[in-house]
Amino acid sequence: MKKQNFYFVVFLCLIFSTFIITSCSSDDDADNVVKNSFVYKTKEYPIEGAYAYQVSEKKYELGFYSEGISYEAIKEDGSSDAVGNIVLLSIKHTGDKLRTGDFDLWDCEANGMFINLDFKTGDYDLRSNPKSGIIKISENGNNTIIQYNLNLENGEVLKGEYRGIINYKND
Repeated sequence: MKKQNFYFVVFLCLIFSTFIITSCSSDDDADNVVKNSFVYKTKEYPIEGAYAYQVSEKKYELGFYSEGISYEAIKEDGSSDAVGNIVLLSIKHTGDKLRTGDFDLWDCEANGMFINLDFKTGDYDLRSNPKSGIIKISENGNNTIIQYNLNLENGEVLKGEYRGIINYKND
C-alpha cells in the first residue's frame, strides 16, 4: 500500500512540474519582440522607418516616421501629399556615422513630435517639443537601436524605440 501511494505521489509531482514548466513563458520573450514605435499618453504609434541627417559638423537630426512618410517627404517643404506621424530629434554628435552611447537632447527648437501631420498644408492634430531627455544609441549586428525618453514642453512624456537600418542622408 505504501509503495502504491509513493508511486502515486511521484506521478502527481511529475504531472504538476510538467504543467508548471510548459505553462510558463520566458521572461525574455518581451525583450525579443521588436516594436518600432513611440508612445505618447499611453497610445502607441508605429514607426515605419528612420534616418540620420548630419546637419552640421557637430549636429545630427534623427527622424522617425510612420507609414506613408519618407525622408524625401520631410525635406520637400510642403510639396508632398504625405500625412502621418513623425518624431524629430537633434543630438550633438561628430563623425560620419552615429556612434553608440547616451546623448542629451540638443537644440530643443529643432526637435518635435507631430501626430497626423499633413506635409502639404502644415496642419497637424498635435505638436509638442521635447524640452529635455536622453537618447540611447546601441548596435546589434547590422541593426542600430535608438531608444529615447523625453520630457515634452506640455508636461507629457514621449518614449520610443527603433531597431533597424538607419538611412544616412546628406543633402
